[in-house]
Amino acid sequence: MIDALARDWDSVIAECDDNTRLDLRKLVIELADAPDDDTRNRMSQAIAALLFATLPAQHPVVRLGNRLATARSSPLSLRQLSSMVRMRVVEQAPWSARDRILSADWENARTLRDRGVDPDLPELIRLTRTDGSFAVPSFQFTEDGRPRDVVLRINQLLRAHDDPWGVADWWLSGNIWLHEVPIALLGGPGEERLMDAATAAVEG
Repeated sequence: MIDALARDWDSVIAECDDNTRLDLRKLVIELADAPDDDTRNRMSQAIAALLFATLPAQHPVVRLGNRLATARSSPLSLRQLSSMVRMRVVEQAPWSARDRILSADWENARTLRDRGVDPDLPELIRLTRTDGSFAVPSFQFTEDGRPRDVVLRINQLLRAHDDPWGVADWWLSGNIWLHEVPIALLGGPGEERLMDAATAAVEG
């Protein structure tokens, strides 16, 4: 939910009254300045509670927060993520597409190989990070670690092998055809609509 907050900060603030805005800003600063992971976890939980109490149930941050509540923890540390949120919220730094994509859950190639998953499948999105390592977005896998068939088919259709950042952005951005962020539909009743949306993107 923390990455969604940074991504949709303007729409979140529009739903808050003056006191809630001050409380949210204070919690974000405390999250970014927290001295340890235990404190960061408490602050992130406090932020989530405030957002759930303030935002309508259909707000993208709430829906994504509910969706990711049972997901595996992101290898991107909460400390790193909280610093990115502070830059966006407090220092008004732009939230770049690369930052937004890498703030989502991902795994490294070595971890996947240890689980018996081939990270070199051409249908998987693999993102080259600044240190030369690869980030493989976690939404591409089921809870038991297997690649999702619908994701592989859509990645192939969208040519993820040639444009991994662009395809990752498609999955993680609001979709005008779906009226939803595509990853929010994975594993749910709306999953069958994803292929139609991807086809529409290809056909223009």
